[in-house]
Amino acid sequence: MNFAELNTIFLAVAALVFIAGLWRSRRKGVMVVATTATVVVLLVLTVIFDNVMIASGLFDYAGHTLNGLHVGLAPIEDFAYPLGGALLLSGLWTLLLSQGNDEELIRDLPACVVGQYCLSLCRCVFLGDGSP
Repeated sequence: MNFAELNTIFLAVAALVFIAGLWRSRRKGVMVVATTATVVVLLVLTVIFDNVMIASGLFDYAGHTLNGLHVGLAPIEDFAYPLGGALLLSGLWTLLLSQGNDEELIRDLPACVVGQYCLSLCRCVFLGDGSP
Protein backbone atom coordinates (compact mmCIF):
# COMPACT_ATOMS: atom_id res chain seq x y z
CA MET A 1 0.00 0.00 0.00
CA ASN A 2 1.38 3.41 -0.92
CA PHE A 3 0.71 6.76 0.73
CA ALA A 4 -1.96 7.77 -1.82
CA GLU A 5 -4.05 4.69 -1.05
CA LEU A 6 -3.64 5.14 2.70
CA ASN A 7 -4.55 8.83 2.44
CA THR A 8 -7.63 8.04 0.36
CA ILE A 9 -8.97 5.72 3.05
CA PHE A 10 -8.13 8.14 5.87
CA LEU A 11 -9.63 11.17 4.08
CA ALA A 12 -12.79 9.26 3.11
CA VAL A 13 -13.43 8.25 6.72
CA ALA A 14 -12.65 11.77 7.96
CA ALA A 15 -14.93 13.34 5.35
CA LEU A 16 -17.81 11.01 6.26
CA VAL A 17 -17.45 11.83 9.97
CA PHE A 18 -17.27 15.55 9.17
CA ILE A 19 -20.39 15.35 6.98
CA ALA A 20 -22.25 13.46 9.73
CA GLY A 21 -21.19 16.10 12.26
CA LEU A 22 -22.17 18.90 9.90
CA TRP A 23 -25.57 17.29 9.37
CA ARG A 24 -26.14 17.09 13.17
CA SER A 25 -24.75 20.56 13.89
CA ARG A 26 -27.05 23.39 14.83
CA ARG A 27 -24.48 25.96 13.68
CA LYS A 28 -23.32 24.68 10.29
CA GLY A 29 -21.80 27.97 9.13
CA VAL A 30 -19.68 28.32 12.26
CA MET A 31 -18.49 24.73 11.95
CA VAL A 32 -17.45 25.18 8.30
CA VAL A 33 -15.64 28.47 8.96
CA ALA A 34 -13.85 27.14 12.06
CA THR A 35 -12.80 23.92 10.30
CA THR A 36 -11.60 25.84 7.23
CA ALA A 37 -9.52 28.19 9.38
CA THR A 38 -8.08 25.21 11.23
CA VAL A 39 -7.17 23.45 7.98
CA VAL A 40 -5.44 26.56 6.61
CA VAL A 41 -3.37 27.03 9.77
CA LEU A 42 -2.44 23.34 9.92
CA LEU A 43 -1.44 23.27 6.25
CA VAL A 44 0.77 26.35 6.64
CA LEU A 45 2.44 24.81 9.70
CA THR A 46 2.89 21.53 7.83
CA VAL A 47 4.63 23.33 4.94
CA ILE A 48 6.99 25.07 7.32
CA PHE A 49 7.85 22.27 9.71
CA ASP A 50 7.91 19.38 7.24
CA ASN A 51 10.39 21.28 5.10
CA VAL A 52 12.55 22.09 8.12
CA MET A 53 12.53 18.49 9.38
CA ILE A 54 13.28 17.01 5.97
CA ALA A 55 16.03 19.57 5.26
CA SER A 56 17.66 18.84 8.62
CA GLY A 57 17.66 15.11 7.86
CA LEU A 58 15.30 13.99 10.61
CA PHE A 59 13.50 11.71 8.18
CA ASP A 60 13.25 10.77 4.53
CA TYR A 61 10.69 9.02 2.36
CA ALA A 62 11.09 5.97 0.18
CA GLY A 63 10.58 7.34 -3.33
CA HIS A 64 8.53 4.41 -4.60
CA THR A 65 5.69 5.13 -2.13
CA LEU A 66 5.22 8.76 -3.19
CA ASN A 67 3.56 10.19 -6.28
CA GLY A 68 6.32 12.75 -6.89
CA LEU A 69 4.54 16.04 -6.13
CA HIS A 70 6.26 18.19 -3.49
CA VAL A 71 5.75 21.52 -1.77
CA GLY A 72 9.35 22.45 -1.20
CA LEU A 73 10.84 19.26 0.20
CA ALA A 74 7.57 18.00 1.69
CA PRO A 75 5.70 15.39 -0.33
CA ILE A 76 2.09 16.23 -1.12
CA GLU A 77 0.97 13.10 0.74
CA ASP A 78 1.93 14.74 4.06
CA PHE A 79 -0.82 17.30 3.66
CA ALA A 80 -3.59 14.69 3.94
CA TYR A 81 -2.96 14.23 7.66
CA PRO A 82 -3.68 17.80 8.81
CA LEU A 83 -6.68 17.98 6.46
CA GLY A 84 -8.07 14.64 7.61
CA GLY A 85 -7.33 15.36 11.25
CA ALA A 86 -9.18 18.67 11.17
CA LEU A 87 -12.19 17.11 9.42
CA LEU A 88 -12.26 14.05 11.66
CA LEU A 89 -11.91 15.91 14.95
CA SER A 90 -14.41 18.63 14.00
CA GLY A 91 -16.94 15.99 13.04
CA LEU A 92 -16.36 13.88 16.14
CA TRP A 93 -16.52 16.90 18.41
CA THR A 94 -19.84 17.96 16.95
CA LEU A 95 -21.28 14.44 17.08
CA LEU A 96 -20.23 14.02 20.71
CA LEU A 97 -21.58 17.41 21.72
CA SER A 98 -24.96 16.62 20.23
CA GLN A 99 -25.31 13.50 22.41
CA GLY A 100 -25.73 14.94 25.88
CA ASN A 101 -24.85 17.69 28.28
CA ASP A 102 -22.93 20.19 26.14
CA GLU A 103 -21.41 22.06 29.10
CA GLU A 104 -20.04 18.91 30.69
CA LEU A 105 -18.53 17.66 27.42
CA ILE A 106 -16.98 21.01 26.60
CA ARG A 107 -15.36 21.11 30.03
CA ASP A 108 -14.24 17.47 30.35
CA LEU A 109 -13.58 16.07 26.87
CA PRO A 110 -10.43 18.01 25.88
CA ALA A 111 -8.66 17.24 29.15
CA CYS A 112 -9.69 13.61 29.00
CA VAL A 113 -8.55 13.07 25.41
CA VAL A 114 -5.29 14.98 25.78
CA GLY A 115 -4.50 13.36 29.11
CA GLN A 116 -5.20 9.86 27.84
CA TYR A 117 -3.08 10.42 24.72
CA CYS A 118 -0.18 11.85 26.74
CA LEU A 119 -0.23 8.88 29.12
CA SER A 120 -0.32 6.45 26.22
CA LEU A 121 2.49 8.26 24.41
CA CYS A 122 4.68 8.33 27.53
CA ARG A 123 4.14 4.61 28.07
CA CYS A 124 5.08 3.93 24.45
CA VAL A 125 8.15 6.18 24.34
CA PHE A 126 9.61 5.63 27.78
CA LEU A 127 8.55 2.07 28.54
CA GLY A 128 8.28 0.65 25.03
CA ASP A 129 4.82 -0.52 26.05
CA GLY A 130 2.11 -0.51 23.40
CA SER A 131 1.44 2.25 20.91
CA PRO A 132 -0.13 5.70 21.34
